[in-house]
Amino acid sequence: MLQFQGFKPAAMQRMAKTMGYSGDMKEFDKFLSDNPDKQDQMNVYSDKAKEMMMGGYVKGYAEGGLIDPRIGQTPKRGANIPDWMVANPNFDPNAAYATVMRTYTNPITGETFDGSILLGRKGGAQNPNEVRISLDGKALVESQYELIPGGIKLKVDAGRPGDHKISGDLVFKNNGMESRIPVDQMYSVIAKPNSAVISADKMNVVYRGVANPMTISIPGIPDNKISASAPGLKRLRGSKFIMNPGKGREIKITASGTLPDGQRVSTSTKFRIKDIPRPTGTVRGQMGTIKIPKNNLSIATIGAVLDDFDFDIKLKTVSFKFKVPGQATISVNGNKLNTKAKGALRRAKAGQSVQIFDIKVQNPNNPSYRFKKVSPVICEIVN
Repeated sequence: MLQFQGFKPAAMQRMAKTMGYSGDMKEFDKFLSDNPDKQDQMNVYSDKAKEMMMGGYVKGYAEGGLIDPRIGQTPKRGANIPDWMVANPNFDPNAAYATVMRTYTNPITGETFDGSILLGRKGGAQNPNEVRISLDGKALVESQYELIPGGIKLKVDAGRPGDHKISGDLVFKNNGMESRIPVDQMYSVIAKPNSAVISADKMNVVYRGVANPMTISIPGIPDNKISASAPGLKRLRGSKFIMNPGKGREIKITASGTLPDGQRVSTSTKFRIKDIPRPTGTVRGQMGTIKIPKNNLSIATIGAVLDDFDFDIKLKTVSFKFKVPGQATISVNGNKLNTKAKGALRRAKAGQSVQIFDIKVQNPNNPSYRFKKVSPVICEIVN
């Protein structure tokens, strides 16, 4: 076992200065004997140094799961550290002055954070005399923590999902000497689960030509620590993404994230790419074979719909063809009969079937997409 062999000269000078002595160090012992209170203070320094040699301080973390593996910053040697520690030849500032974050659960939004900030010290630790700590830049008040040996137990709301920073100082006082222990810790909060994950394995489908909304998340990891990648995939906010697939019949989306313990996880899922179904032609909203008076057909709107499709796409009619039996086929631009088509309609007889076909449509939000052939509409003239 290591034995305490006395203080280093430099440390002795600092302690002497702290006690108000500025003379020759050869006379320091006499100064102590002439000032019993100073001798008592010197005895405290010696006792503390001996305690350290007996294992009062250990390097590493206190027992328990770590939210953040990083150790807090350590003050410079001699800055705010008691001289009885600096003087010891085996002094390790990281052992006595590192702060650690300890928790027994993963913080979930809406709950109280079950965590503590502690010195990397074992045994004999005193309660802090003062707490100068902020959470995300806002100073903690007394109701938000409890003093415990060697640190504090936090009593704060876990906060929103994502990273949260705790910084500042724990202040300890010994015989009038103040030691400030820096705190610089992070913890991560995950969103509270509010639903089960249920999916149909054969229904992993995205459609070409439309913006496919997607939600990508990894249980236990906040959205800001999740990334996802695939051709045509774009993040909107949080866990919300949009997928615009290009060529091919299949696409793979990879989601990656970092767990609270720093472990990296990654998952890939394949999706089938399908084209938008064939549109159905309409005349004044009716499809298939319809009966309609001449006057109504002459002013009717020609269009197309995606019947029973999950996406609400408003199709724009670009052109169509109009055919009256016994007359030439007429090409029409737009979504209504032009003058030439109306003239042919006037010559149609009751009972004849007029065809509206080769309807060309466009998605205003994606004009370059080419739809499959639109089904025609057969109009039976009733007068």
